[in-house]
Amino acid sequence: MDPTATRRGSSRWRHALALFARRRRLDPEAFDVISSPEQDAALEAALGKQVTPEKVQDRAEKFAAILRQRLEAARAAKSLPRKSQLGLPPAVVVSAASSGGRRWSESLSAAELQAATQVKTRRQSRASLVDGCSLLEQRLTFAGLEQEEMLGDGNCQFRALSHQLYDTQERHAHVRRKVCDHLRAREDEFCIYFEEGEFETFLERMSTERTWGDELTLRAAADAFRCTIHVITSTREHWHLTYEPEGAQPPRKLLFLTYVSPVHYNAVRRDIVQKPKAARTIPPSPVSVRSAPGHSITL
Repeated sequence: MDPTATRRGSSRWRHALALFARRRRLDPEAFDVISSPEQDAALEAALGKQVTPEKVQDRAEKFAAILRQRLEAARAAKSLPRKSQLGLPPAVVVSAASSGGRRWSESLSAAELQAATQVKTRRQSRASLVDGCSLLEQRLTFAGLEQEEMLGDGNCQFRALSHQLYDTQERHAHVRRKVCDHLRAREDEFCIYFEEGEFETFLERMSTERTWGDELTLRAAADAFRCTIHVITSTREHWHLTYEPEGAQPPRKLLFLTYVSPVHYNAVRRDIVQKPKAARTIPPSPVSVRSAPGHSITL
């Protein structure tokens, strides 16, 4: 064997190890994103056959308006007195003779009526979730795609992103840190959606394990990892969302998530792209909502 070639190969190997060690020192949890352009193309083609992208005007303004509404609702909920402070009146028992045809709920105390309403709401929510799961499965089947279940521990969005980036959901903590670091570094861009002081609280909460991710974290993930994120949801309309990274550089990977609104994220299986199957019912309103550079949200 040529000694010169051996030394040259050994030198390249040492150089590669030095670069790897330097990268690890800068970021102890640095992981290489698994590149899979063939799978990206196949998954995008499967979705592209089923939906027609729609350009949405003034996305950033709508995004800001919806976030402000959510913040106002959250502040209003915090200002409500606790149940122990409500001063609920005692039960008012209305006899059948004197009720004059009143509804049954008028014979209940306010606390009992509130409990009955909560039970009814939970049942309706459960039924809505079941319908949403069924609709999402129809859409995936229609496109020849399957889901990979993520653990439902409050980290599901970050687990789904980790699955798509690294082929494992176990690096969700690393993904969360990267996303929060990006939000912190771009505070001037994201803090406009919060009242004074609330962005710091949001970041502190989002940095904590088991905190649910939201539209802002998806937006930040697209930029932090320079990836295009496709989200197929269980909502009736605008069920294909696309979060694209800012800048002129092309995305280095396409990520595909599913979302059972409003509770759970899963990932699309990257190793299975089947021939689209005929569905009994074609998914309604097959509209892809593609975000303008900067912001995206379900409308």
